Amino acid sequence: MRQVALFLILGCLVVFDPANAAETFSFDMPQPRIRVVVPDIPQMKMGTHPNAGVQPHARFMGADPQGFSISILLPTADGGMSPRDCARSGWKSIIARFGVDPKFVVAQQANESTFLVLFPYKTGSVVQLKAFLLSGYAGTHCVEVHISKTIVPPTADAVFAPLSTPGTRAHC
Repeated sequence: MRQVALFLILGCLVVFDPANAAETFSFDMPQPRIRVVVPDIPQMKMGTHPNAGVQPHARFMGADPQGFSISILLPTADGGMSPRDCARSGWKSIIARFGVDPKFVVAQQANESTFLVLFPYKTGSVVQLKAFLLSGYAGTHCVEVHISKTIVPPTADAVFAPLSTPGTRAHC
């Protein structure tokens, strides 16, 4: 049931693309050995993250021509941190990094060890739909998988429209 809710949420944010519905992103990290699997996201060629030299926790990054990008970050965890502890720490970091008002953020627990953070983010003349999968690994690392879908709004004015109007609800 949680997977169905996840895809409805992603569909609402237009990250879900029916043309890619049969695709599943899968990537096996060599060290530590972690497999990242994300349904309904196209497979992308992954390479070393461009910031890996100065930010060792930034491990891998990939992109595709349809506007999807994915990055995998593995910051070290305080001893014995659980996936929930990592998600809580990741949530705070994401809000601070992007300067997002928490009222525009959807947070959901996908299963016992994976947590989601979803929000729209305006940058220049585009909107990026952000999805973060947060978890932990062996009590030594936190796992942050950051997926973005870049969308060019139909008009330049649409970029400057408020994300929502107080007192109204978004409809999908």
